[in-house]
Amino acid sequence: MKNIITTIAMFILVFNIKAQVIKFQFDTIQYIELQKGKSLKENVDKNLINYSGFGYGRVDSCELNLDLRFAVFTGDTVMIKKVNYNSDGVKIEYQDQTEFNDYTFLYNYDNVKKRKYILYYKNNNMSGGIAYVK
Repeated sequence: MKNIITTIAMFILVFNIKAQVIKFQFDTIQYIELQKGKSLKENVDKNLINYSGFGYGRVDSCELNLDLRFAVFTGDTVMIKKVNYNSDGVKIEYQDQTEFNDYTFLYNYDNVKKRKYILYYKNNNMSGGIAYVK
C-alpha cells in the first residue's frame, strides 16, 4: 500500500512539474527607439527602428517564470501582467518596481540568424533594447 501511495504521489508531482521557466544571459545590448503610435510589428516591418547606441561589458541574466508570473532581470524581480505565446517565443508585459513604468519584453527566435534574441521597450516612450541570447 505504501508503494502505491508513493507511486501516485510521484506521478502527481511529475505531472505538475511542467513549469515554464526560461533562463538565459546576454552581454551586448543595442539600444533602440521605436516610433510612437505604431505597433512593434509595424516598426519592424517598416524599418522604423532608430538605433541609439550599445552597451557591453557586463553579463545580464534573465529568468522568466511563466507559471508563477514573475521575471527576474539581473536580480530585480517583477510581476508579469500579461503573457502571449507565439510559435517562436513569448511576449510578456510587466511593470518595474521603482518608477512603475510599463514594459513589453519579447523573447523570440530569429529565423535568419538562427538564434534566440530579446527585445524590450518602455511602453510610454517606446525606448528599449535588443540583444542576442548567449
